[in-house]
Amino acid sequence: MDGKTATIIQLCQEMRQLGLTGTSTFYNSLLKFCVMKQDVDLAWNFFNELASTCTPTRHTFSILLDLTRQQKDLSGTLLVLDRMDQTGILPDRAMTSTVMLTLCDQHLYTDAADLVDRLAQQCPQLVGPIYRSILMDTLYRHYCQHGPHTGR
Repeated sequence: MDGKTATIIQLCQEMRQLGLTGTSTFYNSLLKFCVMKQDVDLAWNFFNELASTCTPTRHTFSILLDLTRQQKDLSGTLLVLDRMDQTGILPDRAMTSTVMLTLCDQHLYTDAADLVDRLAQQCPQLVGPIYRSILMDTLYRHYCQHGPHTGR
């Protein structure tokens, strides 16, 4: 653990001892730090602390989705989506793109295309015809650059 991480953990411990609770903005900043450090365990610890003291925001979940994509952690992505559902937060377009690209990164192109089609049918306000086309073009470009046939 480096010095910055130790300082942040110490700050959080002192806040707990003093009975102070952070805001979602405070915890989002901590989560961004975890993304920068690529520390998934610490991120989940901060998220769980946030969820016990205040309500996670759409931005909170967006940060976690970015982290799980960077880590190529599909199960983590699904966990974030489950927690969003439990909290009643609907994904936005950026989150939709992140989830689709997470599937693509795992070479799950059929699943990614199915996700886009399901969202277009079930959530046309989120994934209308133009955005669906953009997502499918992105999926196709990803496949051409990184698909199984490229050896990457």
